[in-house]
Amino acid sequence: MSETPIITLYSAEESPFPHRVALALEEGNIPYDTIGFELLDKPDWYKEKVYPTAKVPYLVYGPKLQPGDAPSPDVPQLGESLVILEFLADAFPSAHLLPADPFLRAKARLFYRAVEEKFNPAVMAVFFKQAPKEDLYAAIKHIQDVLPPDTGFAVGEWSIADAAFLPIYLRALIVLELDHAVSQFAPGVAAEMLATLREAPRFARMQRYLEECMARPSAKKTWDLASVKAKWVRRLEFFLAQAQKQQQHSTPSSAPVSTRAPSRAKAKRRNSKVKPQELFVYDLQPSKIIRTTRPDTTVRETLFSVVLSTSGLVAGYQLPEKVKAKGFTAVKSLNRIDELKDHLVYLVCAVSQFGGTLPGPSQRHNKTSNRCINDYKSWI
Repeated sequence: MSETPIITLYSAEESPFPHRVALALEEGNIPYDTIGFELLDKPDWYKEKVYPTAKVPYLVYGPKLQPGDAPSPDVPQLGESLVILEFLADAFPSAHLLPADPFLRAKARLFYRAVEEKFNPAVMAVFFKQAPKEDLYAAIKHIQDVLPPDTGFAVGEWSIADAAFLPIYLRALIVLELDHAVSQFAPGVAAEMLATLREAPRFARMQRYLEECMARPSAKKTWDLASVKAKWVRRLEFFLAQAQKQQQHSTPSSAPVSTRAPSRAKAKRRNSKVKPQELFVYDLQPSKIIRTTRPDTTVRETLFSVVLSTSGLVAGYQLPEKVKAKGFTAVKSLNRIDELKDHLVYLVCAVSQFGGTLPGPSQRHNKTSNRCINDYKSWI
């Protein structure tokens, strides 16, 4: 007599993605086993015997498995959390993980599409790429506006749409609470964001939604705040150590290595509403930048002037207004830096370690402009 199949979920508690699947399994009262490990201590057998990409979650639907076992290739196996959620909704219709109404099912899919396309990218950009906090507020506002106006879940009754969002939002709050150096938040910004999300009237509906989600037995059973936070501390410390190690490899031994993220001042500027001063003069009068560069951290100087011309020659007759309209805007926005070299006609650079000679005006346009653009990129 064949063994009754059971779901085995390979999981890591600190990751939001297997948490999505665990919530759905609990909500559907679907029997399952969990084989868990920490992402920083992933066992070799997981990649070698179970899932070659070594990502989590991974679901196997077959005979009972123990850690280190290789699942049979003949049984259903799936990765990717949203794919697994859809599979569970289809394979266990009595669990009611999606509404029966086709329109509400479509709305549920639109909801977790918004989570994937708007919320998740905003979290990564603000927490780890120093994007402005308003980007995260806008993404959360978008998700909040899709919810029913007063109470209830993504499409009224609980569904896998809610499982897609809640685990990531919970971990976003943890990152704000920890305010770790890896995130490079300016002082006080993380606490301000946390208070805004929890207390500001504009996010009252999201806070009510969070409370309703966390009141469900599925959330209580699958969420251990203290444990997840401790694992996130270790994970962020690992990321910081990796960043410092990389910095040491690219920095002379005599230069001190900061224990705080190197771009904190930049993060502060990005989180500030103060408009930065303009950097350039719209004329042949040269502008000058003095800065250190990576990876050698030497001091460099760049002198340059910006004038527009389609001929590639110095055009002294062009009006400053024309230069400003077509040239400075492109430099300032940095959105078209690679196209800019087609319009720069007079770029005079002096790049050296504490000095050097100034290239003559006869130096070829393309060579000089390319060097100035590269120096400007490194300074930014």
